[in-house]
Amino acid sequence: MPADTLRAQHTAAVTAFPGLHAEGFDHVVFADQLHRLEPLLQRASDRRRADLGWDGHPGLGSLLAASPAGARSTRCGPGSR
Repeated sequence: MPADTLRAQHTAAVTAFPGLHAEGFDHVVFADQLHRLEPLLQRASDRRRADLGWDGHPGLGSLLAASPAGARSTRCGPGSR
């Protein structure tokens, strides 16, 4: 990536940073801090895999609106049985 593009992106991020909380962003993480998000993202991923039954357990079963590929589809909505 060209250096002038990187400088422009950095300037835009630094300029926007003070106002992000007022715009509804509770927490802002820059690339040098992404490692701090890994435990949160891993827990979210593990929970999603468990809900889908991809971890060897039954998961949410018929409570899921969508089923994994190859599984019997579950219909939701008016007229569904």
